[in-house]
Amino acid sequence: SSEESIFTEELKSKMLGHLSDTDLTVEQLAQAMFLGKSTFQRKIKKVTGFSANEYIRTFRLEYAYQLLEQKTGSASDIATKTGFRSLAYFSYAFKQHYGVNPSEIKKI
Repeated sequence: SSEESIFTEELKSKMLGHLSDTDLTVEQLAQAMFLGKSTFQRKIKKVTGFSANEYIRTFRLEYAYQLLEQKTGSASDIATKTGFRSLAYFSYAFKQHYGVNPSEIKKI
């Protein structure tokens, strides 16, 4: 529906504004969306199929993938730009999500 589409676009916009924030919490994102935490969690699950934490992680990984494809920096730089504190965790999460290491995307 158009309401869900508006919610999704607003959510993406808020995420982009906080992308490099390693301390971003579900509470902060809910507040940015002018929703209570429980309402936000229910709505994000309904609209995206992900829990709020899964959505944040997936959004960051998808953005990181785009940056890697564009060869905009090293995997370490991109991990930092997308809010991952540790390159090791970024690499682990990326491989879990895409089945390849971040360094393999840059070679394509």
